[in-house]
Amino acid sequence: MTKGTFVLLLFVCTCVVLSATDVLASDGTGGMPFDDVLTKIKQSVTGRFATVASLIGIVAAGATLIFGGDLNGFFRSMLFVVMVVAIIILANNLLTAVGSSALVTPDMSQGAAIGTK
Repeated sequence: MTKGTFVLLLFVCTCVVLSATDVLASDGTGGMPFDDVLTKIKQSVTGRFATVASLIGIVAAGATLIFGGDLNGFFRSMLFVVMVVAIIILANNLLTAVGSSALVTPDMSQGAAIGTK
């Protein structure tokens, strides 16, 4: 590679990098394609209905485990899964009601996106 070709290549690369700054800039409103789905799931497991449903799930699964008699392994494992999910949802709702939050989310309303001042 000659010196003239190297200078021309360096000039072209510099022009491409400097012209692409507006294209590569992000306004912070974009996200991953699955963000909407995760937001809907988060909204569906919070609120009064989810709290009541998790309490009913804990009571029903606990009563079945205590008074159920002889249960096969798969059914017993599924009851434990129901109890764990119900306890997680209930804990999230109780922590949110007390004032703290079980989810750590950045406050984007003040323009506190990463890399902005």
